[in-house]
Amino acid sequence: MKLALGHLEKARHNLEVLKLLRENKSSDWSVAAGFYSLYHCFLAIAVKHGYESRNQTCTIALIESLQEEGKISINKEIIDFMKYEEEENTREDSLIELREDYTYGIDLEVKNEEQLDKIEKLCIEFIDIVKDIVYKNA
Repeated sequence: MKLALGHLEKARHNLEVLKLLRENKSSDWSVAAGFYSLYHCFLAIAVKHGYESRNQTCTIALIESLQEEGKISINKEIIDFMKYEEEENTREDSLIELREDYTYGIDLEVKNEEQLDKIEKLCIEFIDIVKDIVYKNA
């Protein structure tokens, strides 16, 4: 439980970092902070179910599996948003790929503010959802 709560706290921290980076015109790094906010939520769920992971693709696959098995109830869109996209023209629908683009690319600002709004809103909502999952049957 302590580790799951630690991941939730890290998710909240990363959400605050996302907001600060946006305010300070460093939105390229806001994407990474948003990704890691959601990723730490995934890690909190994983730990709650007895798993440990240090691999993003495996963690995302685990969350998808837990969802399909009915062990957790989260919106499939969140899982899909965290996964790599098969087709090149859908990269804006993949947060992991956006994170890579802005981390390794040369853009200093996110061109699409609506993308950042979506990421921030999703982080806020998902932290609350995961809090309920972590505290359930605690």
